[in-house]
Amino acid sequence: MPTYYELLHAAEQGDGEAMYMLAEMFHHGYGVEKNPEEAARWYREAMENGYTPPAGAWRIEEDAAEPAPRRRPEDQPGDNGSRTILTSMALVGAMFFALWAFVVVTARVGLFFSLVIFTLAGVVLWGMFGKKGAGG
Repeated sequence: MPTYYELLHAAEQGDGEAMYMLAEMFHHGYGVEKNPEEAARWYREAMENGYTPPAGAWRIEEDAAEPAPRRRPEDQPGDNGSRTILTSMALVGAMFFALWAFVVVTARVGLFFSLVIFTLAGVVLWGMFGKKGAGG
């Protein structure tokens, strides 16, 4: 591991990883006295310089001196691409299923009643899941 002075020199040159390592040193007290304010400052500097910490690492909350654990999947670096593809595939599958169900119901009860049934189902599903997705 590089020394404090080596990291400080690299951080002053704009090295985001060195900034992050300095933040970790101050946060945990590795080779320096623990200093949450200094750790927060270096965490912010590292993020502002485009450094992405490893998965499971800490990140700074707004106006907080202590780093807080990651909470949202989109905050996790790495596998976001495959998650997005799988979500898209699931939505496409659900749309095809809904279209197939609409055609089957329409063939059995007629267009008017199938429109009524699917409209009511949409209202019920929106009431159950839509508000949560919209932040409610």
